[in-house]
Amino acid sequence: MSTPNSTARRDVVDVRGPRFVAWVTTAVLTFALIVSAMRPLAAAIVLALQAVVFAIGAAGGPRRHPYGRVFATLVAPRLGPVTEREPVAPLKFAQLVGFVFAVCAAACFTAGAFLPGVLAAAAALVAAVLNAAFGICLGCRLYPLVARLRRDPRGPANAATEQGS
Repeated sequence: MSTPNSTARRDVVDVRGPRFVAWVTTAVLTFALIVSAMRPLAAAIVLALQAVVFAIGAAGGPRRHPYGRVFATLVAPRLGPVTEREPVAPLKFAQLVGFVFAVCAAACFTAGAFLPGVLAAAAALVAAVLNAAFGICLGCRLYPLVARLRRDPRGPANAATEQGS
């Protein structure tokens, strides 16, 4: 049986974990973009693997994310106590957004659409760098808007129509 305290602890994570994940993601996406200049199909493979990592993070959250497990096992024990935490749900949504961009980039490179592939991978890279370097999680910032739209039973179009009346 879980207590209210243990349930609350599962809904938040140390902010340093997602930033570590963003640094690793930055490295992977940078590598994919460099490789894409020489071998777009190899970049598609790297991006497809990163898409799998994003999918695991979106479905399982930060504690099941492969890079998050590296953080928890190797990095976190060497750091001081947790001073700041953030909620899990926006992080899962951000991983879903990353998944979409990585899949788009991989599909574009596979199909021979080099420029759209670069743009999709670069968009994911910009988001990863912003999170890693500055703690700005774009997917997390979008999450409240999407969550609010999902909860409105009238749907986004009907809600907008009624507000304008």
